Amino acid sequence: MRFWQCFGYATALLATIGTNAEPITCQQPGVALFVNAAKGVELRGASGKTLITFPRFCIRWKPSLDLDPTAAEAITAEDGQPGVEITYGDSTTLSVTARFVLYPHYLAVRYDLLNAPTDKETNIQGCMFGRVLAKGMEPGPLAKLGRWMRHPKGGIPYEEKDGLLVPFGNGQESVMLAFGTDNHANLGWKDATRQHTGLTALEPGHFRSEFTVLVPPAGWSTAAVAARWHNRPLALELATPKLYNWWTDAQEPMTLTAALANVSQEDRQGRFAYWVRDWGGNVVAGKTAILDLPAEKTTTETISFQPMVERGIYFAEVSFTDLTTGEETFARTNLALLPPHPFHSTPDDSIFGIAAYWPIPTEGDVQNLLDRLGVRWVRSGDTRLQHPGRIANHHSSVRFSQTWTDEKRDTWIREQLQQCVERQNPYWEFANEINMSTAGIAMEGGGIGKALLAQPYDEWVRAIRRVQQETGLTQTKLISFGIAGMDVPFVDKMRELGTWDLLDGLALHPGRGNFTPDYPVTNPADSNDLGEKGANFWNYYGAVRTAESLLRTYGEKPLWLTEVYTPTYPNSSWEDTPRNAPENVVLSYALAKAEGVKCAMYYQLFDSVHYNKLGVNSTGREYFFGLVRRDLSFKPALLGYCAIAEALDQAAFAGWAKLSDPTTRGLLFTTPRGPLAILWNRADGYVLTERTPDFVT
Repeated sequence: MRFWQCFGYATALLATIGTNAEPITCQQPGVALFVNAAKGVELRGASGKTLITFPRFCIRWKPSLDLDPTAAEAITAEDGQPGVEITYGDSTTLSVTARFVLYPHYLAVRYDLLNAPTDKETNIQGCMFGRVLAKGMEPGPLAKLGRWMRHPKGGIPYEEKDGLLVPFGNGQESVMLAFGTDNHANLGWKDATRQHTGLTALEPGHFRSEFTVLVPPAGWSTAAVAARWHNRPLALELATPKLYNWWTDAQEPMTLTAALANVSQEDRQGRFAYWVRDWGGNVVAGKTAILDLPAEKTTTETISFQPMVERGIYFAEVSFTDLTTGEETFARTNLALLPPHPFHSTPDDSIFGIAAYWPIPTEGDVQNLLDRLGVRWVRSGDTRLQHPGRIANHHSSVRFSQTWTDEKRDTWIREQLQQCVERQNPYWEFANEINMSTAGIAMEGGGIGKALLAQPYDEWVRAIRRVQQETGLTQTKLISFGIAGMDVPFVDKMRELGTWDLLDGLALHPGRGNFTPDYPVTNPADSNDLGEKGANFWNYYGAVRTAESLLRTYGEKPLWLTEVYTPTYPNSSWEDTPRNAPENVVLSYALAKAEGVKCAMYYQLFDSVHYNKLGVNSTGREYFFGLVRRDLSFKPALLGYCAIAEALDQAAFAGWAKLSDPTTRGLLFTTPRGPLAILWNRADGYVLTERTPDFVT
């Protein structure tokens, strides 16, 4: 049985859409399509009211054209669904053909650009489709979709990019623009009547853009809408009543809600299962059952358990396997129990910092979380926004390849210094990892070790100091750019040029690969032991020790570690696993405290990157540096951070423990609470993982 009807010109092509042309109408459950000569293609909701209209197509850059519809034809798509095909422009020159195909609750849109010039002067990637929203349709939060996937060789499951949803609503009905992963639309490029869309080249002169317009039934979750969009029958969404899935009271049961939606029009039966495991791998809650899912209905299961510890982290997985098709839908999250803790340290005696964060969901929420972490320093921000006892520094950079006049440079420097004063930033970390020079990690031109940008950097530092004297804005202290790895030749060049004497501190990014943080130092009690000769450049303790040695030789300055990390990019032999990351956080901070580091700033608070906050990229290691996962649940590393911050609160280094076993090491501290010892053993060596092809964690 067909659930749609199509009226009007079923097959007849209209040479021109005139004001007297008969409208074309298509209908499906929850949606209707109406082609109106005066307004364009209208998509209507269940109430019959127009939600969004597509009036024209705009080609931008070279050439720049606004194309109005010239012809329309009712069509039946290859899969039997109704729709309409619209022609824009002159088919003998550059033209656009659009297909609007209607499905239950959504509209599939495809634009084909034909006869596009192929010369180098043509650039049509700035195309925008016309879209006019109904009055009262307000934008909602962008949804960056991820779909949980099993690793084909049994490694750590991961989220795969599943597209973007751009919602609009009026409180009663909603409409969502859905862009697939192959549509590289710039969602920020839009106005009241147009929005950018990405183009894919199919053949010379032929480009295509595709997206979907969803009109979901009331009450559907984001996961359910995404499943309907991708023609998947099932959707699963996990939620807890706590922000960050964070409990503070061990007496309160911990609960997780799993919403399982059957978005298809057929009843389904499958195996529903869940487990919740503690840090030791023990199942604290679990269930397996056969579950019937009625068509277009959501079933909710509440998972509850009583924690048996005062603090800890729990790992949860919920799945549903269709008994007919064998298709599995699953999702994972973490739940944390972390009671309050009062910190007494100040920025003067604390090394605990965070290199980057975003106000997610709000600045106040993050400030509360930073309080619990014991963070006293922020790499860049506004001190006035920080809770008492926390200071924000300033970090900014310039393009050294850009041509700067003296006037432009001085203006930029004054603005930065004035910003530091306004935001109460006591330190300015100028530039970032410029010792990596040109492209990538020191490929073109040598980069690391070649000091190619030392001279331009020196010129900028001297300009900063001159402007400070001219303006009187001398209260801001200047620390070096964050040096990627302990690049001794670059520091030597700065000393040779005199840059060293103009800096108030040295900033270092002691990058680390698949080694323990204390690698490669074999005799840590000897401050002259900088690590085994020829050891890999990307190590933590060797870099910190070498920096301290340079400071003793060239002149004492505070050492800032402005990026310290334990990335958990899954199934990569170069990264930490979620299980060894927390102990590596603990050891990184303990060693930093022992070496007299001014501050160690963990990079960063949230997974993902600043230009795609909470985005999904299963193949990008930069998306896995955070203490908090994309779903805002804590990683084990966050609890490791809290543990060492609590232990070292107001602590002072007292020396290395003298132990008979050379593989066992110990750091000794004094604290207001009594003596503290941190012990670990290296009987298993310093290499965490073996780098093999097709590595699986």
